Amino acid sequence: MKKLIYIISAVLLLVSCSGVKVSGTNTGSCWDGDFNDCKVKAEKGDARAQFNLGWMYHKGEGIPQDYVMAHMFYNLAAWNGYEGKAKEFRDTIAHRLLTPYQIAKAQRLARQWMEKNR
Repeated sequence: MKKLIYIISAVLLLVSCSGVKVSGTNTGSCWDGDFNDCKVKAEKGDARAQFNLGWMYHKGEGIPQDYVMAHMFYNLAAWNGYEGKAKEFRDTIAHRLLTPYQIAKAQRLARQWMEKNR
């Protein structure tokens, strides 16, 4: 129970400090919940779109929640220049929500994504 409260508190803190859309605010490219539009932009190297996909997977916004995919997209966003919050969220997920195997999987998926979408 203590761990759950800690995780919930950490997520709420991240959301409050992130400047990312929680509800009703548009923060930029493809955030209006259009997963496909975001994915197309992310495939073209748009770091903001990659961050937004990470957020969607992280929070389960319009898609099933998947921390491995969230880590992957936050990693891509960081690699492509959207470093601040992308690195912070990626590291938070890695340290609190993923096993070492899942982190390795997310990193492998990010490398594969980069190779496929160059």
